[in-house]
Amino acid sequence: MAAQWSARDAYRDLPVRLLHDGQVLAEGMARGVDGEGHLLLETPAGLERIASGELSLRPAGGAA
Repeated sequence: MAAQWSARDAYRDLPVRLLHDGQVLAEGMARGVDGEGHLLLETPAGLERIASGELSLRPAGGAA
């Protein structure tokens, strides 16, 4: 699954913002997905694994 996602991942290595119900949950650099399908997000605190069913992934510089 990770390889298939990575082949089509338009956000990899770009700054992104994670939204839920219009609220910013996290911002960082998209680093693809791991073998379990978790979104990998590089933040100032380190690499985070995001495992949520209802997230909106957006470019950090674009409109929410």
